[in-house]
Amino acid sequence: MTLIKRNSYMKNIAIIISSMGGGGTQQYISSLIDYLANKNLRIFVYQVDYIDNTVMINKAKLVYLKNNQKGFLRNLLLIFSIRNQLKKDKIDKVISFLPKVNCISALANYGLDSQLTVCERNDPIRQKLPIIWSILRIFSYNLAHNITANSRFAIRFLKKWFPLKQNFYYLENYIRRDISNYTNQKKFFTSNSEFTILAVGRLTFLKNYEELIKAFSLINERQVSLIIIGNGPMKNKLNKLITFLNLESKITLLPFKKNISKWFKDADIHIMTSHYEGSPNVLWEASYLSVPSIVSSNINTATEILKDNESVLIYKAGNIKDLADKIKSLIIDQKFRKTIANNAYKTINILSSERVFDKWLEIID
Repeated sequence: MTLIKRNSYMKNIAIIISSMGGGGTQQYISSLIDYLANKNLRIFVYQVDYIDNTVMINKAKLVYLKNNQKGFLRNLLLIFSIRNQLKKDKIDKVISFLPKVNCISALANYGLDSQLTVCERNDPIRQKLPIIWSILRIFSYNLAHNITANSRFAIRFLKKWFPLKQNFYYLENYIRRDISNYTNQKKFFTSNSEFTILAVGRLTFLKNYEELIKAFSLINERQVSLIIIGNGPMKNKLNKLITFLNLESKITLLPFKKNISKWFKDADIHIMTSHYEGSPNVLWEASYLSVPSIVSSNINTATEILKDNESVLIYKAGNIKDLADKIKSLIIDQKFRKTIANNAYKTINILSSERVFDKWLEIID
């Protein structure tokens, strides 16, 4: 690790996020907080949207800046609230996550002495923002000192969008070293099936679970179950599709829980059908726990770390037959399944080292 000379006083770091409720970004922030706190930095977390602490943190002070207004007035009040809080807490460095919060944070921090780092966590091409936020992102990101992303794909596009900026950082996701400890705990879900397929994520259009359910309806090899874990607005629609396809006995929707590794303990295959992702924590953690994954070709970052047909299987997005065939190949061929799982673990194990956070010392110093 690079040793960096520090000032004599403890620095104050503000992390700004919509909420700490579920998701890969929140898990990443939780690990980042632990890392920075161990480096003798004082951490504040400003939540500006809904208050949902699904991902718990112990080494930072939580500050709630949510207001009950809507639209332009809500965002204007957030800008002033964040600005006042930054001054009150005497913040030295600001780290914000996700486009809308990044825009608001950049405007709130403008003219202050604190240095801003904005973090992109999704596919900047496929993630469609309302036109006003797209325009505001182009303007406000130029006010930031650093721009980060968790995929090389995203960094390439961000450099094109902001040619006058120089401080770009590719920051890999971090896999908590303790997640494998949870696998010794009791069985998380029960199933009478011989083979269990698992999908994890919010029940939203983004995750594209309709494609997964339709592909699963083509699986007839043997007794197989599909468990989808998450909360979200599409729950009723997905349940109707499951009923329509007469799959109620084979597909189960479970609500979101905290420890992802419990879910993978009894899973044989993990599947991601998302329309897009940034750097998907669920995929990396499945790989770290030696669960073979099948992912959509829409997820560009998957093959930045894993290799198709060696440590992951990639199916053609939108092609349910191709997805079904990939599932069948892993169900039928146990040796192939184990090879994919073992290669994935060997590849992804590097992300369990704290070295992936060392670059933050360079960014915030």
